[in-house]
Amino acid sequence: MKSAKVFCVVLVLTMSASVLAETLRVGSRAPSLRPTKWVKGSPFDPASRGQGVSVVEFWATWCGPCLESIPHLTDIQERYGAKGVKIVGLTVEDPSNSLEVVQAFVEKQGEKISYSIAYDAADGTMQEAYMEAAEQNGIPTAFVIDKTGHIAWIGNPMYDPITDMESVITELIDGTFDMAMAKKIAVISRRAESAGYEGDLEGVIKAMDEVAALKPNSIGPWLYKFFIYAHQTEDVEQASKCAAEILSRVEKDLKRASDVDVLIYEGDVYKCNDRAVVVLMRAHQADKQNIDMRIAYFHALASIGRSDKAMALASDTMDLMKGDARQLSHFAGVLSSPKRRKMCGDLALRAVELAISADPENPRHYMTKFDILNVCKNDQDGAVAVGEYLVQLAATDAAVLNGFAWNLLTADATKGKYNALALAAAEKLLKASGGDGWMELDTAALAMFENGRFDEAIKIEEQVLEKSPAHARFTIESTLTRFRLAKSEAEK
Repeated sequence: MKSAKVFCVVLVLTMSASVLAETLRVGSRAPSLRPTKWVKGSPFDPASRGQGVSVVEFWATWCGPCLESIPHLTDIQERYGAKGVKIVGLTVEDPSNSLEVVQAFVEKQGEKISYSIAYDAADGTMQEAYMEAAEQNGIPTAFVIDKTGHIAWIGNPMYDPITDMESVITELIDGTFDMAMAKKIAVISRRAESAGYEGDLEGVIKAMDEVAALKPNSIGPWLYKFFIYAHQTEDVEQASKCAAEILSRVEKDLKRASDVDVLIYEGDVYKCNDRAVVVLMRAHQADKQNIDMRIAYFHALASIGRSDKAMALASDTMDLMKGDARQLSHFAGVLSSPKRRKMCGDLALRAVELAISADPENPRHYMTKFDILNVCKNDQDGAVAVGEYLVQLAATDAAVLNGFAWNLLTADATKGKYNALALAAAEKLLKASGGDGWMELDTAALAMFENGRFDEAIKIEEQVLEKSPAHARFTIESTLTRFRLAKSEAEK
């Protein structure tokens, strides 16, 4: 490891200044934005705007979390556009994300996307200039750029455990943003991420303590630590201390009150439920239109046994959502979660049906309805009917088909109950994906196997083995062995 580090240092020292300039960090000059085509909105270049804050978000039509971020970005554009904020969603060509697909998607979204959309061909340079230079390998990823053309923040536009995007935007607008502080936090964040990949939880906690010392009023590092203690080390005492620190900060800044939702558990594991309910009640009274706050308050009320009040709040919240299909479908998922399904099954079904009415061609709403019928209503026939329609509706959407089929075959709630439906989805999947992706092929092979089509399963899984990355081959070889043994047993 030491020699590798020395090599990297020597390599960097021998690079030209132009190459070094391509490495993107907080504080770096933003690369010029020159996409292949502007699909929506007027062209602009954050690197030389000099007029206001810019956001460049990398996304794709097949990326579920990216689609979830669209309403959030639209909301930010509408609330801060008058203050000079301009957002562009930049998407890059791939086999499932052609220009035609993007144009059709954006046209269908209409006013649901109120910001600019740009497209870069596969031989373009935007992916390299931004994502690769910043060592980012997942989407959605956003780059916030100040009015001088320098990068102020890099992260997930929906959620960052340390510093959320909107707070950076507001600080840039009102002139309180501290670039020097942002650089320090970015360095610590990278160190925390590296420690997390290596399984060094103590290193992550140490990094979060450094952030907390730099920003004593921030709840981000305490949330990060809470998740480690609650879900990885299972240290209830330390998790409870983090919960108390989070609540003490939220009590002074109710705008972050919805974040206390993650602290609330049946049985009051972290000794904070009653206090969290009071905080959320105050926050709800201060802003009754805030959907996230309402959902968190619903959780809190249900967790302390205030079922009637929780149900009334849920029903009222659905009325407030009106024709917002994304929010309704999300809330349907919340209502049908394992802790809530007995109490809220009917309400969950109503929520997803309202989502479908508002957005009838979105297959993801039907996935939610399938789950509700299966786990909340125990209606297998109804679930099959919804699933069959979903498969037809998503006939060209490989990502949806792959996720749906795989869950049918492997999830505890569906495994063995819907093999025929999984096979139908897998057959459509092979056509939609062109048979090129190893993960899609792996799903199709399992569907064939579970339906007794052993020869086809083995043939496809052999293709998977050829196409798969090295880290997945042991598992695939084991699967292939299982398929072959099953065929041998069947032939005896």
